[in-house]
Amino acid sequence: MEDEVAANLFYQMYFTMMKSFIEECEEAESEEAFESLKGTLQTMGEQVGRKLIEKHTYRAFKLHGFDDRKKFFTQTFYKSVFNSSIVSELSGDTFFFTDLNFPILQKFIQADGVVVESQTIVLMYLEYFLGIMKGALVGLGFNIGTYNVHIDHQGDVAIVFSFQIKP
Repeated sequence: MEDEVAANLFYQMYFTMMKSFIEECEEAESEEAFESLKGTLQTMGEQVGRKLIEKHTYRAFKLHGFDDRKKFFTQTFYKSVFNSSIVSELSGDTFFFTDLNFPILQKFIQADGVVVESQTIVLMYLEYFLGIMKGALVGLGFNIGTYNVHIDHQGDVAIVFSFQIKP
């Protein structure tokens, strides 16, 4: 019950904050202004992600090696922060995290898979969460190269986060 209340408060705060960013985004007259907003959201998310991973690993067992850190991120951190589960896949040097039940989906996507808002607006909302994930992965010692988020409409609608891991 306490976790549910905290999650609801977080999402209320998040959507209030995002509403002002989306209004700025809609008023942005150039691609440069749009990219600046996107960067701001990612940076804010990264800072939150680093703090969250510090909190989650404070009393955690020692994480040795790539597999331990990946397992901790997918099975412990992601589930507790986003109250959802992801399927992770490593292809070459890129992590793909797929979430069929990402909490933000219910706000923007109907049961039949139709996106209610413009996909650009939905992706702006997801930039903050992308930043949280990047910050957490960096906090776990992963060296992140390129990264992005997209909505996959093949089959069930899913959010797919991808992160290139550099050696």
